[in-house]
Amino acid sequence: MLFRSSFSWFEAPGARNLQQARDFLLALGAMNSEGELTKLGNSLREMPIHPRLGKMLLVGSKMGIPNLTSELAALLSEPSGKGSSRMSDWENDILSRWYEWRRSRGSPRFRNLDRAAKQLQEMLSGSGTDICSPESAFEQFLPELFLEVFPEDRKSTRLNSSHSQQSRMPSSA
Repeated sequence: MLFRSSFSWFEAPGARNLQQARDFLLALGAMNSEGELTKLGNSLREMPIHPRLGKMLLVGSKMGIPNLTSELAALLSEPSGKGSSRMSDWENDILSRWYEWRRSRGSPRFRNLDRAAKQLQEMLSGSGTDICSPESAFEQFLPELFLEVFPEDRKSTRLNSSHSQQSRMPSSA
């Protein structure tokens, strides 16, 4: 059993924290019920990023949108988790933050995001280019992608067909 509470820790986490980590890895599909890493888990173990973002990259690559998912993963890995202070209503909306970044490419304030996205794209070397435009990918792939990488929210998430992704996006640049 790989996931053991008897592991020799310098400072052992609490039993509740271990259980939360186990539940997370199980929900993500990175570990089986016996505590062993799955094929996905072994792939994620080799990636120097949070397992959720690693799964996003792998799933996005299989969907044919490796570049877009690299950019979204870079945005999600921001320490602040927010875009600029000017974003008012969409401050925590990843699509709005992505559009702001896209409109401001080359801006010094987005230099770290540009670098992070490039590093994530390099981790997926050989994945090629996206099979469709980002706008098309938002409608075709993002709901499924986010349900895959946020499996614990699957029960509480409802995709509302009366509000398309377009209605949440800021006006075109």
